[in-house]
Amino acid sequence: MRRARSERGSALVEFTWLCLLLLVPMVYLLLAAMDVQRASYAATAASRAAGRAYVLAPDTASARA
Repeated sequence: MRRARSERGSALVEFTWLCLLLLVPMVYLLLAAMDVQRASYAATAASRAAGRAYVLAPDTASARA
C-alpha cells in the first residue's frame, strides 16, 4: 500500500491563488468605479465654473463668449 502524500502547505497555496483570482477583478472594478466618480466630479465642477462665470460676467455678450 502506498503512503498518502502529505498535503501540508496546500491550503496556503490554494488560499493565495484564490485571493489573487478574486482580488484582481475586485481591484479592477474599484478602479473603474473611481474613474466614473472622477468623471462625475469633473462634470459637476465644470458646470459650476461655467455657471459662476456666466453670473459674474458684466454683460450678456461677454457672459455668452
